[in-house]
Amino acid sequence: GYYSLPSGLTLHARHEGLKAVTSSSTEVAVSGLFATTVLSGDEALYVGQPYAFSLDGLDGLDVISSMSTVVSPLSPAGEAPVELVLGPAIGEVVVVLSDAFAGSGHWAEHLPLPSSVPFLVRDGGESGRVCLESHTD
Repeated sequence: GYYSLPSGLTLHARHEGLKAVTSSSTEVAVSGLFATTVLSGDEALYVGQPYAFSLDGLDGLDVISSMSTVVSPLSPAGEAPVELVLGPAIGEVVVVLSDAFAGSGHWAEHLPLPSSVPFLVRDGGESGRVCLESHTD
């Protein structure tokens, strides 16, 4: 389905050699799947230097491809477009098994739980798309 980026994003440029954020912008204009901003200031980006770009404010998405080496500016205004590839955010699932019969007096309450149980994680309930198929450890 179609996804629209949320408003209120913040873009950060992290210089990989310095291991520090050298420029950020909260003025990110969002239109559907596209976001545009300008990192300004003399220290914003240096030509030929490696940067990792990140976005704060993504709901359920992460930047999955963000490394870029800034090349010569492509416009007279000194702008160098950078494209970020977004994908689903990585999450963690914890499955806890509990004995539904514990303390019930049912004949099966003393049987051990299985050591490994298969499970599915679906997007949108029982009829949703399977996102993960795994088993407990």
